[in-house]
Amino acid sequence: MGHGDPVAPGGGFSVEAQRLVDAASRWDDIGSKLTTARDHVSADFDLVGLFGIADALYTASSKHADFNAAMVTALDTGATAAGLLADGLVETANDYAGTDTSVADNFGVPS
Repeated sequence: MGHGDPVAPGGGFSVEAQRLVDAASRWDDIGSKLTTARDHVSADFDLVGLFGIADALYTASSKHADFNAAMVTALDTGATAAGLLADGLVETANDYAGTDTSVADNFGVPS
């Protein structure tokens, strides 16, 4: 058996495509919340003097800016990953929903 050879699933299978779509909706919601969090974190990004006049060398402000930059990147990456996962779940649901007995021959299953 080589890469790409069709293999019939052992014992058959069934998929509830709507459950995949429902899960995708939840991942979209998570991505939206991560984007909102990113926007809130980046709103205060790199405010010089944030820690007052006592922070004359901007030590605390600099560390705060570095932390915000890392958080913005992490939240943005998480939102992107959640969106891609949601897209994949919907595409998988669509693929299963589009599969019927007309493709049974591809798997060596008698019609």
